[in-house]
Amino acid sequence: MKIDRLLGITIYLLNHKAASARVLAEEFEVSVRTILRDIETLSLAGIPITSLYGSGGGYKIMENFKLNSQLMDGEDYSYILTALEGLKSGLHNKGIKDTFEKIMHTAADKKMEQNIFLDFSVMHEGISLDQYLELLEKSIIERKVVQFAYTNASHETSDKAVEPIALKYRWYAWYLLGYCPTVNAYRWYKVIRMRNLTLTDLPFLTEHEPAKLIMERLEASDNQDYITILVKCDVSVKVPVEEYLKGEVISENDGYFILRLKEIAKERLWYSLLVGFGDKVEVLEPESLRRKVKKMAHDIYKLYE
Repeated sequence: MKIDRLLGITIYLLNHKAASARVLAEEFEVSVRTILRDIETLSLAGIPITSLYGSGGGYKIMENFKLNSQLMDGEDYSYILTALEGLKSGLHNKGIKDTFEKIMHTAADKKMEQNIFLDFSVMHEGISLDQYLELLEKSIIERKVVQFAYTNASHETSDKAVEPIALKYRWYAWYLLGYCPTVNAYRWYKVIRMRNLTLTDLPFLTEHEPAKLIMERLEASDNQDYITILVKCDVSVKVPVEEYLKGEVISENDGYFILRLKEIAKERLWYSLLVGFGDKVEVLEPESLRRKVKKMAHDIYKLYE
């Protein structure tokens, strides 16, 4: 509906500061001409939209303009509460619980029906994880250096002194985005690989950009070593293979199919999943990985012989 799109454009501009007609057209899946008409409609309705010219041109809403909170309906609050409830299941954080209670009170008069449930209890990876996450969150807020012993993907352990920037849950694990003064670079540190984590009294010596900008730059300059793998899979395990290994099916035959994977070379999860399928999945390429699996199978056989 047009009224929903007009409200959506208003909220989008408030959240993103400015956007071109082309970006708005792509976001709301309409033509640029339709967006131009919508902008005119919003202006006539009293929304203070201004035009920006030049290479970064587009539209923006004047900074002092605020939407009335009554625009949020029961469905909006339901989404917020679902997200908070999921976050509560994954983090033992009183602040999250308090926020959940506040939103519940605010939405008391809204008609809500929850039909999506998120359970992030898998985010609890170890006994000390909650304590580590709490300490890291405190260090981020207080802008204090943390020290810890860290074991990397090559099983090498070294002592780190890091300025923590943000925490992120991805790839089934918690990661710390931190600035390492020793190498003058931002790095991802897997929290489960940390030991002897300590919050120091040392303040940050560097002024950092917002965490989101740093993460986007790291993603854009991904320089990790990837490996392309071809595997021959028995058709009987097609569903679990597509679930756990994912990848791209490049050919199918009677009784088997060929899957192509692209994985981070030093990560262990994909390798463990791969060999976990036993004789139902055969590595075809690269030859070095094929030899590695063959040696491991031989070593396991010797162990149990």
